[in-house]
Amino acid sequence: TAGIVTIEAEAKFSMEVTCDRCAEDIKPEFTVDVIHDLVASLNHEDNDDYILLEDMKLDVEQLTLEDIYLALPGKFLCKEDCKGLCFKCGQNLNVAECECKKQYDNN
Repeated sequence: TAGIVTIEAEAKFSMEVTCDRCAEDIKPEFTVDVIHDLVASLNHEDNDDYILLEDMKLDVEQLTLEDIYLALPGKFLCKEDCKGLCFKCGQNLNVAECECKKQYDNN
C-alpha cells in the first residue's frame, strides 16, 4: 500500500578470464548482492534511491547484470601477490625466476 517494494537477491557466478599480470587463465567466483527499492511513482524525478517501475514491469535480468558489472574488479588477478611476467623475456615470475633481473641489477 505504500507503493514501495524492496527486491533482494544474490547472484553467484564464476567466469573464465585471464590474470592481468601473468596472463594465466583463471576462474574466479563472485557473489553479488542485488538490493533495490522499487516504486510505482516518484514525487521527485531525480531520485536515484529508487527504481521506477514503468507499466509495473521490471527486467530482473538487466537489473542483476548492471549490479554484476558494477561489482566486478578493475583487475583480475590469479592471486593477490601475483608477480606477473618479466617485461624483457616474458617469463611467468610466479613459476620461475629469469636471468633478466640479475643482468639489470649488475649494470
